[in-house]
Amino acid sequence: MAVNIALTEDNFINRNTFIQKIKMYPEIILIFTAENGHHCLEELKGLPLQLVPQVIFMDLEMPEMDGIETIQIAKSMYPQIHFIVLTVFDDDVQIFEAIKAGASGY
Repeated sequence: MAVNIALTEDNFINRNTFIQKIKMYPEIILIFTAENGHHCLEELKGLPLQLVPQVIFMDLEMPEMDGIETIQIAKSMYPQIHFIVLTVFDDDVQIFEAIKAGASGY
């Protein structure tokens, strides 16, 4: 069974590395990538229901709209999506805020 995913990450190198790793798994379908929270929400709005990702990997520190705010908004619109936080920061407060916003893990 295929799993639809998406990635929201502002760092070009991290985004491309993630894409290259995911290509190795044919059962994982990358629906979209986004550079920030606004872009992620726009991508979600335009998708048919069958293409809405089951999992979105979300960076926390991004320009325009950070990951916590994005998770909170997207989770209210699409409660079925699971969010996995990707971060290099070991900040318990920020991680706890992401979980409170609706993230499933980090």
